[in-house]
Amino acid sequence: MKVAIAANKAGQELKDCVKAYLTKKGYEMVDFSDDDIFTATTNVVKAIQEQDITRGIVVDVLRKKAGK
Repeated sequence: MKVAIAANKAGQELKDCVKAYLTKKGYEMVDFSDDDIFTATTNVVKAIQEQDITRGIVVDVLRKKAGK
């Protein structure tokens, strides 16, 4: 089964962990990451609609700036 996965810049580390885990389980992972979470999410949705991809995962991590 093909799975689309994407993350924003702050979510790359978590995405890579999920991707490695699912790859070990036998899933074919296709990465659609982008620095902008809206674009990354849109890429995953389009892949499910237009390609032979049945599932999608989007990781959105918000990093707060120090002192805020």
